[in-house]
Amino acid sequence: MRTPSIIIERVAHWLEFFTLSELVFVLSEDARMYPLDKFRIEKIALAIRHTFSSEQSNNDVKMLIEDLFMSYCQTRPLVKPTSISFIKIRHNNHLLVAFRSSCPTCYQSLNINNSCQKCVRLYCHNGSVVTVHHDISILENAASMNQEAICGGYPQLAAVDRRILTNLIHAFLIIQLDISFGHSNVSIPFQLKNFNEWAWYQFPRLLSCFIYLWTNYRAIIEPCDKHCSQCLLVDGHQKCRRPICAFKDVQINTEEMSNLVIGCCRTPATASRYCTLHDIRTTTENLHQSEIRIYNHSNATSCRTLKARSDEYTKACTRSFGLIAVVTNCRIITSFSELYRSETSREIINLFAVTIRVAGKLAPTIVYDDGCHLVKYVKNHIGRDLTKTSAMELLASTPISVDRSHFRNHVGDFSRQNMNPDKNPC
Repeated sequence: MRTPSIIIERVAHWLEFFTLSELVFVLSEDARMYPLDKFRIEKIALAIRHTFSSEQSNNDVKMLIEDLFMSYCQTRPLVKPTSISFIKIRHNNHLLVAFRSSCPTCYQSLNINNSCQKCVRLYCHNGSVVTVHHDISILENAASMNQEAICGGYPQLAAVDRRILTNLIHAFLIIQLDISFGHSNVSIPFQLKNFNEWAWYQFPRLLSCFIYLWTNYRAIIEPCDKHCSQCLLVDGHQKCRRPICAFKDVQINTEEMSNLVIGCCRTPATASRYCTLHDIRTTTENLHQSEIRIYNHSNATSCRTLKARSDEYTKACTRSFGLIAVVTNCRIITSFSELYRSETSREIINLFAVTIRVAGKLAPTIVYDDGCHLVKYVKNHIGRDLTKTSAMELLASTPISVDRSHFRNHVGDFSRQNMNPDKNPC
């Protein structure tokens, strides 16, 4: 007997749940598809339900494949690459891509009339369609097709415009972020060229949602442990610098301070150092060499850790200075701000003020590598050029320390007495 008895028993068992045609169809599709395709089971189950109008679940298809795929593959007909049967199979096994390929028989271009039908579920409410549910999402289909193309070594049929691809990914990520915040409907521009302007005006709302969610994630989601969100670490990251407008005199007014100089954050126009709003075609000022200072390290009474850059440097620089991020001790980013001039104490204070106004609170303690200048600025300017708001009172009452890796560079008396992280009450 050519077929072992154990295989006959397993096939007889599965014929109670599948017809003979369905059984061969599933095993043939599994042998044809790439084993690294993580959506292989879902695609086979969807194909058999659509082809045979059956109700087999994904789990049934998975168990069938796991039980019989090895025996099926071992009994498939063996053909050599030069045999007549292999050439015939290869000739009939064409790669057909919708809207790009042509039929190998009649040479007709494939269009929407030649596309396959797809079963979807429509969920209606009061006579209108609410949602459309696919058995496999668009992302899963795209990932599966990309993986199949890479494994099969398919060539790129058309050149991809990297700018259009970047804009599409950017639009998708913004829509995904908006939906993740709990918004069921997202209204976007019809044309892609208007999407950047739309995203610019939506940024404050999305940033507020981001700050509120991750500052209060201990109550909204769940705490990670008993020390969850007990400390905020503030630090700058300069790896994400980008070209920005060279106009540095943009000022804003907030509830806590007036005439806060932040610089223009827009992208420069083509062949210019300035954006379309500030394109005055001025010449670049020469960057002066840094002034040489001689520090008295033996009798130092104040810290030399100021992060503010000179006006000559900031005006000559046509790139942003990265991001300043507020991160919890659980490694979760709760707030951030982009730096267009330099990391000054006023911009750090404004970041904390925005975070407090949105989230309504701060962590019990703060760690900042330039905490000495931040604390001095708040204490010396609150009630004067810093309006005494509830956000400023909360910031002034929150213990601030310097992290251990930077504390050794803080040699001033004030830092040694007040910025030691080991003496922080929290």
